[in-house]
Amino acid sequence: MPVNRVGIALSLFALIVGSAPSANARPLDFDCDVPSDRYASILMTVPGPSYVSIGTITAVEKRVGRYVPLVGLLIRRSDRPETFAGFQLTAPPGTGEKYRITFRRYGTSDDANESVGEVSLNGHIPFRFAVSDNGMMTLTLASASYTWNAGPSFAKLDQAKIQAMCSTGQFKFVGLELSATDDGNAAR
Repeated sequence: MPVNRVGIALSLFALIVGSAPSANARPLDFDCDVPSDRYASILMTVPGPSYVSIGTITAVEKRVGRYVPLVGLLIRRSDRPETFAGFQLTAPPGTGEKYRITFRRYGTSDDANESVGEVSLNGHIPFRFAVSDNGMMTLTLASASYTWNAGPSFAKLDQAKIQAMCSTGQFKFVGLELSATDDGNAAR
């Protein structure tokens, strides 16, 4: 069986970044480039109780497979990593450059997916993704904002893992900054 050097490199990168003592002191770039029906991510631990992520997302190439191209950010509970909430931008077939914006919650007693709009991923799209200490999420893409209640499972977390991820394509996160906020009002 051949060695998957790309997978090993991504795993080592995720291990190094994911074990950093603080969120990240300087912005990082993540070129998430995976074949059809594959998934890649980086994972960073951030102290709570609220979180803010900023940067830009660029769709470089969509690929065709069983799964649609997607890119997004998730907040994973540190004590239950299978429990997460966040947003995904998905490109269903026939949508051109339009990506569906979906908030997701998984691993709770009330899992949910809610599509809240569409965005064109032409060029570098600035984003701000925030989770307040009461579990409210706010996503700003370019100049449009969307708010969603992630629920009590994501309120007042001592720490969480923030995951930047993609599937079935190449997407670039540029200037990605992840941090905790001191005032508990990240979703402003």
